Amino acid sequence: MPIDGKILAAASYAVGFVPIVVYLTMKDDKSLRFHAVQAFLAQVGVLVFGMALLALAFVFSMVLLAIGIPLGLFVMLIAPILMFVAYLGLLFLAWKAYSGQAIKLPIIGNIAEQYSN
Repeated sequence: MPIDGKILAAASYAVGFVPIVVYLTMKDDKSLRFHAVQAFLAQVGVLVFGMALLALAFVFSMVLLAIGIPLGLFVMLIAPILMFVAYLGLLFLAWKAYSGQAIKLPIIGNIAEQYSN
């Protein structure tokens, strides 16, 4: 039983390894390949954003601790909350892809269009 393209497009945004599998196997569906490339680049962006955010939060909390301001825990709690919001953005894109709407993200969307052709 073949899987619907909308499900694969949505899964590309929600599950980490799916965009790579979709991109490598679905060579004839340009819309699906667009979603796969955009989802992969968005996930990499969220991952890099998260790592940078956690590193910044750690450094910021250590600086605050060194000068005697006990806000380090508060700063370290903000980073996961922002990461959760970023993941909600990926889930929103998955929902839009399942609805049949293609949202073209700035910068990433242009790259996805180039690689989906």
